[in-house]
Amino acid sequence: MSEIFKTTATFQYSYEAQIVKGRLESDGIKVFLFDDLTIDTDPLVSNAIGGVKVKVLANQEQEAIQVLKLIKKYSVDDGNSINCPNCNSEKNRIIFNN
Repeated sequence: MSEIFKTTATFQYSYEAQIVKGRLESDGIKVFLFDDLTIDTDPLVSNAIGGVKVKVLANQEQEAIQVLKLIKKYSVDDGNSINCPNCNSEKNRIIFNN
């Protein structure tokens, strides 16, 4: 049986995609990264090739999108930091380019 993967998110750098990959995998979503090694070798080509692609199984795409929405609310909002709702710290944050 062949599995169909769909690009769910893209990131300029692989470390951003690795964070998301780990979060999605912790929820049981099958994930792989595409173009991460190319960009790690030469980061200047990231924009030219469309960044690092986070691909998930097509039948898990909606679940992955919901997880991504949860993560985004703890990222930077229009360049302004968002404080942690528990401790009010602004030091721990995930920055996404999507």
